[in-house]
Amino acid sequence: MSVPFLSVKPRAIKLKVLPRFPANVIGRNGIDVTKDGGNFIFDLDYTDFPVIGALPPAATYALIYDPATGKYAQAPISLLGANIPEPPADSAVYGRANTAGTGAWARAVAAAGDAMTGDLTINKINPSFNLDTPPGGVRNINGKNAGLTRWALQLGGGDPESGGNTGSNFYLLPYTDTGAWAGTMALKGTRATGLLEVAGNPTAALGIATKQYVDANAGGGGVARSYLAGLTLSTAGASITFSVAAGVATDSTNANMMALAAAISKTTAAWAVGSGAGSFDGTGAAPSATADWYHVHLIKRTDTNVVEVLTSRSATAPTLPSGYTLFRRIGALKTNGSFQWIKFSQLGDEFLWDVRVTDFTNVVCSTTPALFAFSVPTGVQVSVLGYVRMDYTGGATSILLTSPDESSQAASAYIQNGTVSASLSQAVNFVQCRTNTSAQLRVVSAGGTINANWGFGTYGWIDRRGRHA
Repeated sequence: MSVPFLSVKPRAIKLKVLPRFPANVIGRNGIDVTKDGGNFIFDLDYTDFPVIGALPPAATYALIYDPATGKYAQAPISLLGANIPEPPADSAVYGRANTAGTGAWARAVAAAGDAMTGDLTINKINPSFNLDTPPGGVRNINGKNAGLTRWALQLGGGDPESGGNTGSNFYLLPYTDTGAWAGTMALKGTRATGLLEVAGNPTAALGIATKQYVDANAGGGGVARSYLAGLTLSTAGASITFSVAAGVATDSTNANMMALAAAISKTTAAWAVGSGAGSFDGTGAAPSATADWYHVHLIKRTDTNVVEVLTSRSATAPTLPSGYTLFRRIGALKTNGSFQWIKFSQLGDEFLWDVRVTDFTNVVCSTTPALFAFSVPTGVQVSVLGYVRMDYTGGATSILLTSPDESSQAASAYIQNGTVSASLSQAVNFVQCRTNTSAQLRVVSAGGTINANWGFGTYGWIDRRGRHA
């Protein structure tokens, strides 16, 4: 080939030709041919090739370069997955699946959430299935029937975490035929203790312990009727703070056991949850400098099983904080004129004043029965512990202290708590006697000549705290 208008022929000429590849260069774009030293060099310039959106219907082969041989070969279009359609336009996620060699589109699971129609298998050593939520979130696994929830397994309910392994408890919850929560729990696991609670009273062996057994209903309530253990009250005296030791008690309706896992301290302030917070429920007159009795109640809310302590002027109907539905009176405290707790000590049902109280002195004996109030709790019946003293002033006299629950009766030689006469001018005797709810006993004297005085010192009381209810 020559170029006649050039005086000197170039060593290499690059021609833009249209060869019919590989025989000639007629009718094809994108191929550059250069001559160098008698050799024609064919250069494929891919930028010159047009981009098409689909293969022509008549195309059956494509040109494939084999780098192993340095040659081109024809490949059937079918090997390239020709004519695979776009995935369905339904906003779902699809992937290519090698189905019988067709590479067809297959439905895939979206990361943002989706519904599966097949089983999911994790095949690895130590597989994990993780449910992770922000604080306060509920981690649910739901079992459904025709779209309606039947059971929900909560691997961490919405209980807030507050340290000490509290919160994020485990629940197994039943649902109704309409798919609504039944409002109860079949099983609860408390993360802080690792203990499981089962709803209701089992009538057959549960099979969840090494030794299977059946719980028996006590008194028809499923719990130990009127049970109370621990929960000892104490105060340093001249202080607004008192403490309750750990313990357990059946509630006042004998329907539920309430367990105080650790000792708690409370003050005379308005009730608030937590140790060191207030205890007063606001029942009756507000706390003041007037010395008075306050009843201590163990309280519980059944939705979270939180157990707390409350004080109230009422022994039988405290005003419970929101959410709390159960209570049990566990004792009584008295304030002084500065609205501070008066010191005492407790052992079981026996309460002893730290400083004994002189309730009466030089009371003239009378043959007319009369009620006298002693330094023991009001609002409940307790047994007074104390000593009665009689002083002879000129006539032989006997004295009798009885419970208002007894019939009124006269003192006599053998029915009395003490006698004085000319030969015995002073007598002191121990008294234990049941009061009415106003802390009163009945006192009456007898004798030929009523000419004596009496007095009484109280050192404590016995409070059964509903053990026999």
